[in-house]
Amino acid sequence: MVELFIHTRAGLGELFAADAASRRGIMQQMYADGLVLCEPAGAATRIKQQHAEEALREGPGALAPATVESRRYALTDELDGLVDAADAVERLVVANVALSTADLLFDHRRAWTGSGKWLSRRLLQADPEHGGAQLVQADEDTGRDVIHRFNEFGLAWLDPQWAGALHMPGAT
Repeated sequence: MVELFIHTRAGLGELFAADAASRRGIMQQMYADGLVLCEPAGAATRIKQQHAEEALREGPGALAPATVESRRYALTDELDGLVDAADAVERLVVANVALSTADLLFDHRRAWTGSGKWLSRRLLQADPEHGGAQLVQADEDTGRDVIHRFNEFGLAWLDPQWAGALHMPGAT
């Protein structure tokens, strides 16, 4: 199967900018991994090397500090809610905790995010040693263990200055 993408340079720049703003890097990945079939004057190779591959290496820009604080608060709120989870349905919130943790990891590592199968791929790219651990903790029988494990290493793993579990915006 072959997919053909045809873009103007200006249009491609707009697509790259939109993907950078969404922190997903979809078009950058497609152009970096894609096979160039025809390229007059080497333009496609230059775009691939100078724009797509470089953008993937650099990763998205840093989130604003207020956004990071807000996401940290949301994550600790989710963890706090999980402590009191009374049944399996409530413990499914573990999946949201994993996604919230992944968002913070992606920002801390200046890594591209993803969804579906790309979430696991991007987590492993961002942190080959620990990235997959965020996805294998959703078993309902281990929900409370996840909280304890996360409190032991979670926030410190994202950034050593965050060691110490629950955090409210503006608190130090």
